[in-house]
Order: sequence, then C-alpha cells, then structure tokens
Amino acid sequence: MRGKYFRFVGLAVFCLELASGAATAWAGDDKLQVQIGAFGNMDYQLVGNSASFPAQNGFALGDAALVAKGQYGDHLRILAESLIEFGVPDPHLGLDRFLATYVFNDQLRLSAGRDHLATGYWNRTYNYAAINLPTIERPFFLKFEDDGGVVPSHVVGLTAEGLFNLGTSSLKYEANFGNSEKILLTGDGSGNVTGAEFSNSAPGDPSSEKTAAARLVFKPWADGGLALGLASAWNRYDTVAETPNLAAPALFSGLGQLLLEGEIVYSDDNFDLVGEFYGFDDQIGGMPTQGASNNYAYYVQADIQAAEGFWPYLRLENLSVNGSDPYFQALVAQNETLYLAGFRYDIVPKVTCLKLECRVSQVSDNPYTTEVDSQWAFGF
Repeated sequence: MRGKYFRFVGLAVFCLELASGAATAWAGDDKLQVQIGAFGNMDYQLVGNSASFPAQNGFALGDAALVAKGQYGDHLRILAESLIEFGVPDPHLGLDRFLATYVFNDQLRLSAGRDHLATGYWNRTYNYAAINLPTIERPFFLKFEDDGGVVPSHVVGLTAEGLFNLGTSSLKYEANFGNSEKILLTGDGSGNVTGAEFSNSAPGDPSSEKTAAARLVFKPWADGGLALGLASAWNRYDTVAETPNLAAPALFSGLGQLLLEGEIVYSDDNFDLVGEFYGFDDQIGGMPTQGASNNYAYYVQADIQAAEGFWPYLRLENLSVNGSDPYFQALVAQNETLYLAGFRYDIVPKVTCLKLECRVSQVSDNPYTTEVDSQWAFGF
C-alpha cells in the first residue's frame, strides 16, 4: 500500500511540475494565462451512538487536489481538477472536472468534458475543495458519487450556460447533455447489497438514452442577495454487479428517473440562507415493482458572521424514500434526518480556515448517532 501511495503522490507532483513548466515556457505569449492551485484538508472525528460516545475517534485525511486553469485569449478556457482520494483502502487518482470551454459571450459558454450536473445550488457552486465549503461536509444526500450520495453529481458530455441581464434583474441558465449512468454494486456474497457507486461512462456509452439536465436561476435584483432556482434532470440507469449472487430488485436495467429541484438562496456580506428541495420519480417498465414518485430530500442551512472571520452555522437535512423503490434499494438508502451545528473561522480568508461541528443523525428507526468533527482546510 505504501508503494502505491508514493507512486500516486509522485505522479501528482510530476503533473504539477509539468504544468508549472508549461506556464513558464508559454509566459512569453501574452494571450495565454495559466494558473496552478492545490487544496486539501485534515479532519479529526469522534463518533458514537447515544449509549456510547465516543465509540470511535481518529484522524481523516481529506481528498487532495491539483487544479490547473488555462485561458487563451478572450474565448478559449481549459480546466483540469485531479484528485488524490484517501477515502478508500488504497489511495488512488480521481478526476472531478475536466473541461474545454469556448466563451461566445455572456449569454453562451459551451463546454465539453466532465462537469458537475446542473441540479441545484450546492452541486453547481462547490467542488471537492473543503476550503470553499461553508461547512465540513456536503449535505449527506448530495455527497459525491463514490461517497454515498443519492443525487448524481457529474456528467460526461456537453454543458451550456449563460447569463441574461433583464433590466435590474438577471436570469442564468445551465444545461447538460451527456452519457447515461450506471450504478456499480458490491455485495456480501449472499445476495445483499453492501455498497453502490455511480459511474459516468467516461470512455463511452453503449446506451442510446442519455442524461439531460437544466437549471434556471432568477435574481430579482441583479446586484442583490436573493436568488430563486429551478432544475430538472432526466437520467437512465443500469446496475452492474461487481460481486456474485446479486439479484432483483437491486439488479435492473432501463430505470428512468425524473429529478426535480427547487432552491432559494439569500446571501450578503454577513448572512447566508440556503434551502434546496429534491423530488425523485423513478420508473421501471415490466417489473413487479414499478418504482415510486414519493421520494424526496431537502436541506436548509443558515450562517452568520458573528465576528470578523467567525461564522456560526446551522443545517437540517432530510431524506425520505419509498422502501420498495429499486433505485434507493440499489443505493442502500434509507430514511434519514440529520441536525448540524458548527462554526468556521477564517484564519486567512479563502486560503486556510478551521471548522468545528456536531452532527446528530437518525437512520430509519435506529438509535441516534452523534459525530463531532474538526477540520483544518487549506488551498491556494
């Protein structure tokens, strides 16, 4: 394992040196701009239920990343964001976004590559960088594909976006069209699913059906803090068994999902309020279980600057699912409610910060679990 770790770190360092060399070599071209960055975080966690706290404690190394941005002239832009992921037994290289973008004007930017799906404020605003997050973690149902989320986060294909000024108001749109999804399942060998992960089909997509998503954000006052958003996504899913003895309803093909999202955001220099609601309508034709439309998730989050650089915050998260829905059975998802309180202290704004928070959650009718988490996040 140590050998693999050093190979991954060595490759990441090589990529950084290569990008830095390219920036130096091209510095004489006044049309080209290159920016190199990196970020990471370290957490310390205490976890346990109401009867025994803390039952576990330990340090956790967050994903580290190297980010390269390039711009040539006024129109062509490149973004590459590579990850070293430590949340698995063997650290490995991952990819968050890789995009080539052509900017026609403010009303149209067209990108090709791997991007965040246009399904809501959180997914379109925040990437893996903990330094950019207002809290330690994303809402649990919006976690990334390999970390237990139930809303797909990425798409491989095309993205179009733009902004229209409407007098004193503004309207922003974002749209994706790309490969359909697969859900990779692992089990215990006795037919029970123990883990699931979305796959974006980056090398190609044999299915004729594709993923499509669109989001609109209206700001009544273009320079004000209020924004109202709506989004919708159509996804087609097949499940793939990576361990033997898995069967229906966990295994299926051709599941169609209509995802609807609504959001309200208010933000100014000293206060933020964000809320998102998601509805899932799942359907498999020709199966005894047809799916369900009564699945939903939401979160509400507020933070305030109580002193210079000091931001206390609160968040409520909820996921409610139909237990017979094959989509959520495949993802091993159950009803869950989470209460979160904490604070963030910006040591150097946008460069390094400390966070401390407490999370109390209940999955189905199980006992409440408490987690206390501290984080040092950094980026440049």
